[in-house]
Formats: sequence, structure tokens, C-alpha cells
Amino acid sequence: KIRLPGRSARGLSGDFVSENQPIPVKQTTFTSVLLEPYKLAVITTLTRELAKYSNPSAIPILRQAMTDDTLVTLDTLFLDATAAIATKRPAGLQALATGANTRASSGTALANVITDLKAATTQMGALNMGRRPVWVMNTVRYQSLALMLNAAGGFMFRDELANGTLIGIPVLHSTNVPSAVVFLIDASELATASDISPEIEISTDATLHMQSTPTTAIADGTGAIAGEVQPIAFPAGGAPGGTPGTPALADHAQPVQSMFQTYSLALRLIWPIDWDIRRAGAVQTITGVAW
Repeated sequence: KIRLPGRSARGLSGDFVSENQPIPVKQTTFTSVLLEPYKLAVITTLTRELAKYSNPSAIPILRQAMTDDTLVTLDTLFLDATAAIATKRPAGLQALATGANTRASSGTALANVITDLKAATTQMGALNMGRRPVWVMNTVRYQSLALMLNAAGGFMFRDELANGTLIGIPVLHSTNVPSAVVFLIDASELATASDISPEIEISTDATLHMQSTPTTAIADGTGAIAGEVQPIAFPAGGAPGGTPGTPALADHAQPVQSMFQTYSLALRLIWPIDWDIRRAGAVQTITGVAW
């Protein structure tokens, strides 16, 4: 875990003092943000025959596909409205833009766009933030702004957007951003921690619960399903040839596949990552955007 200190209130400002007059003694308040080692993870499999005879090799193709697909998921989770889930995931940025830090778009006309942008920057400024602001929006919103006309019939924002800014603030756009939400983020107040790239390992001996949404760990010898090879539980003493114990269905993961037995490979991606804002208001959102 990484603890990042910050201040919840200012209070240590100097002031003018007359000659031979006492200098004020002040105090401030400190707080912190705790980043925990959450992780993104996925497993895929392939046969040893495919790994051996494919040209180009299937393994690097699958490694790249796992990374690319996980990056899209990371963007989606980073910007969603889901609250933090203890031991599982951090909160999406929409969930962190609470109260006055989120507002509905006022409309689709040029005047509405200016109203929406001004409301977000004004709120962030009122909270004494905005040292490194950045707009984050869907590519469709970005292109719509570039095509918006002013009263004289000229493109209002096209030239500035071509230089990477909107009202002087840098812009990032992606199709992974929710189409109806525009973010204003103070990057100086956004704390992130992660490995530079995901860790991908290969195993020829793993036994896997072959489910895309697993909820149960692989049984340890107490579970069985009709038609499967049954785990054997010897009676007290563990004598070979003893009567098998009675299998139970509860908490049994199925189907299960052994990589060793099926001459297969398993690729596992693990990506430790976490994020949080250091102060409330570092994320502003405009919702219901249809510019």
C-alpha cells in the first residue's frame, strides 16, 4: 500500500508584520490518500499444437490481444460511475465527482457549450484547484466541437482543437470515454500507481476453472458433479483401496481442465493498479452531453 500525504486546509500563509510586533503562529491540517494493490487479471488457453505449429506464433498474438483488450477495459473502469469495492477495485472517476462537481449539460447550442465549459472551470477554480487541468471526452464530442460554427459562420473551436486545447486547456479524446460525459480533471490532484506494463506468465501444468465469470474456487476433493471423474477421499488412515468418501455438490467449480492432461498452455495476465483523487473536486463532470 502507498500512502500519499496531502493537505485538507490551508493555514500556513505568511503576512506582513510591523517592526517589533509578534509574528503569528498558525497551523494546518494534513490528510492522505491510500493506494492499494488492486489488480486487473485474465487467463486464456491454447493447445500445444497451436503454439508449436502456428506461423506467426499464436503466443505473442494472444499476449498482445490480452494487453490491448485489458487497456480498453481499464479506460472503461477508470471513467465509470461505480463506487469503490473493498479488496476488488477503485472508484470510477464519475463516482468521485460528487455534489456540485457534476452537472447536466445545458443544451446543444454554442451558448450552451460555453455555459457548460465555464461551469466546470468555475467550480474547479472555486475549490482552488486547476494547476494541471485537462478535458477528457469521447471522440464524437471532440469532432462535434471542431465542426461547431460561430455567428459569423466560421468554425468556433477547430483551430484551437487542432493544437490540442479547448479554451486553453489540454484535451484528451477516445472512443473509450462515455459518449455523453465530459470530464475536467486536475491531473495534479489525481494519484495513480501501477506497474508500467502487465505481467504475463505461461503455464503448462495449471488446472483451470473454465469460466469467463467464475464465482467458485476449484474444489479441493470434496465436490463432484455426475459424469465427471470423481475425486477420491479415503477413510481415516488413508489406506489405498478404501471406500471413497461421499462427494458434495456445494462450492464445486466446473468445468475444470488440466493443461498438462490436455497438452495445452495457459497465459495469465496480471496488472496491479490503483487510482484516487487527493482532494474532492479534482474531477468535474458534465453529463447528458449532446453537443
